[in-house]
Amino acid sequence: MIDFTKLDYLKIGNKKQKRAYEVLTKYKIFEVLEYYSPILAGTIPIEID
Repeated sequence: MIDFTKLDYLKIGNKKQKRAYEVLTKYKIFEVLEYYSPILAGTIPIEID
């Protein structure tokens, strides 16, 4: 089962998922939003984009 509260699953995903992981970690988006308990949602995380 995928834990959508962590971004690790994107590292082993398809090309777009890997790129999303790179951008989100490079700019520390989840760290900046940590207070709000962010969860990545949309079509890229579930690979139907």
